[in-house]
Amino acid sequence: MTTRIDIDGLEKLLQRLDPERAQKILDSLITRATALVLAETKKPGPRGPRPRPIRMGGRVFRDMTLGEYTPVMTGNLRRSITSRVELTRQRGIVGTNVVYAKWVHRRKPFLEWALARAQEPIRDEIDKAGKAIVGGA
Repeated sequence: MTTRIDIDGLEKLLQRLDPERAQKILDSLITRATALVLAETKKPGPRGPRPRPIRMGGRVFRDMTLGEYTPVMTGNLRRSITSRVELTRQRGIVGTNVVYAKWVHRRKPFLEWALARAQEPIRDEIDKAGKAIVGGA
């Protein structure tokens, strides 16, 4: 289970600019954007006055913290979320290999929430990278 970040039009942009310099800047951008999404998955969410019991799969969990962006009962899911950057494919991947992650994600799409919360900082990083690339052309 993963969330992807792709940059459309990257090939055309690289042809018009100093490809080596632009590629270094974009590699750094992809790494920072991936780190931003990963950091959002690790943050605790807003908390209410106290956690309520939650029913999942016919079981009631009284100790699950409902306010977490990434649902936490034992902490295994949140700890399992990792990231990797594939610069040759110009993408960053954030995900987990925990078997039950897909089921939890269906109820609480924590990876999409993390990506949504990281949108503004990622846009800021894209603006900075664009200025650095164009400024150096």
